[in-house]
Amino acid sequence: MPETGHAFTAADAFVKAPTGVMPLIEASTRLDMIDYFNAGSDRASRNALYGNSRITAMTPEHIVIEATAASTVEIVALPAAGDTILAMIHTVATPVPDSKVTLYTSDWKPLPANHFVAPDLEQWMAPDAGRSGRDEVEAQLPFMLVSCAYDPESKTFVFTNRSAEFLTEEVYEPIKPLLRDNLTYVWNGKRLAQRK
Repeated sequence: MPETGHAFTAADAFVKAPTGVMPLIEASTRLDMIDYFNAGSDRASRNALYGNSRITAMTPEHIVIEATAASTVEIVALPAAGDTILAMIHTVATPVPDSKVTLYTSDWKPLPANHFVAPDLEQWMAPDAGRSGRDEVEAQLPFMLVSCAYDPESKTFVFTNRSAEFLTEEVYEPIKPLLRDNLTYVWNGKRLAQRK
């Protein structure tokens, strides 16, 4: 449960994240990173891989951490009855950005899968693609790389189809009209759900 006396923030969650969730950055280093950001400094902190980590954006509900040169972590504090739910977006350049989204309680216990199910191919298909379109996409697209980012202004999670960035133009152009470019999800107080 969040601490009483102040709202539980994304920065609180970042500091309290267990090693299993945030293995690259020690808790004491995280506190330094917050201090640097609040002081307006772009100074980087050393991570466990002897690389640099820094906070690039921070509000009470949202923090963005450049964990390594090739990975970022976003933590979003979401309101829920009696608790704060944490959404963690871990994005790795593969070299195309690819994200994993996981939901946790405020004490970093993973939530059951029914609170968020990552979009599958069916959701990425354009409305008029039909069965033949899906068959064509499945034949040409071995897997999808999808990035996710939180938009603080609209309070939405925007998933972006990155397929065009790893397939050749010859392969992707015929299936491009069959796939959506973006999907938007919102927190409804209980789960992360696709906005229709």
